[in-house]
Amino acid sequence: MSVVRFPSIEERANEAFQDYLAAREKAEVSRDLQDGIAAGRAWRRFLDIFMTGDQREALSDGSASTGRSA
Repeated sequence: MSVVRFPSIEERANEAFQDYLAAREKAEVSRDLQDGIAAGRAWRRFLDIFMTGDQREALSDGSASTGRSA
């Protein structure tokens, strides 16, 4: 029987952060909106590692406040 090893939170966080840094650098060099959006999505994936299920649900269903007034 083989043992399945899951990556630690530190490994997952490091990989996500490195992905974000690469995307951010590409956006800074290209100054292209789509590259900036990709960097923002990479940042969100990094932050998502540390979020609770309730926090993820609030963001996905739109109930989280943006802090902006109408």
